[in-house]
This record gives sequence, structure tokens and C-alpha cells, in this order.
Amino acid sequence: MVQKSALEHLADKAAEIQDNPTGKYDCTMVAREMQRVLEAEGKLAEVMRFAILNQYGEPQLPIKPVRFPGRNWDYHDVCCFDDQIYDPLMAETPIYLEKYSSLVFGTEIPFQTEDEVGKLFENAANRGFRS
Repeated sequence: MVQKSALEHLADKAAEIQDNPTGKYDCTMVAREMQRVLEAEGKLAEVMRFAILNQYGEPQLPIKPVRFPGRNWDYHDVCCFDDQIYDPLMAETPIYLEKYSSLVFGTEIPFQTEDEVGKLFENAANRGFRS
């Protein structure tokens, strides 16, 4: 069986979501799946998180995707490679990182890498142990 390219996978997944827009999709699982497909092509991709977080890494305000009116998310995880976001929940083609937030959320939403999010969670877990 021939494996689909990352762009084919992205387009197919986006079409699946388009056909079932009210379905429940786990953005973290979708981002990791896209990451695996890109890495199978030898591309070092990373999962990034768009969210408005407080100093402890907890969601401070909901973010609202333009494509899904009425939905509020605490965060949204995406797959990024070469300054392009591969997010089938939002588009069938990659979106440049610098344009992603304004296109998807209608405003600038900060993003964190997986390492940055992990450090925030670690700090939050440790904050109760500080003297």
C-alpha cells in the first residue's frame, strides 16, 4: 500500500471533517496524526498550542474559531512544519504560521511549542511545593 503524502492526508482529513462539521474531533490527536505523516516523509514537525494562558499554563480566556461559530475552546493544538500549520480542522492546505491566528480566530492568539507548554504545566504542578 502506498502511503499518502502529507498534503494528500491533510486534504482528505479536511474533507472528512467538512462532511461532518458537527462531529467531535480531538485537536491533539489530529495534530499528532499529522505530525506522524510529516515525519514519515522525513520532515521534523512539531505540535504547537494556540491558547491564552495564565502564568501557570492554565487557560485564561476561551478562543473562538471563525469556522465554528458558537464554539469556545480553551486551546487548539496544531502541527507545524517549516513555518506552516497543517490543520485539517481549519483548512485543506497548510496555512503560514504568521497568518494562522488571524485567519482561524479573527485575532492574534499566542502559541506555545510543546516544550513550552510542558514547562508551564511542570511549573504549575510545582507551585504548590514552593516555600
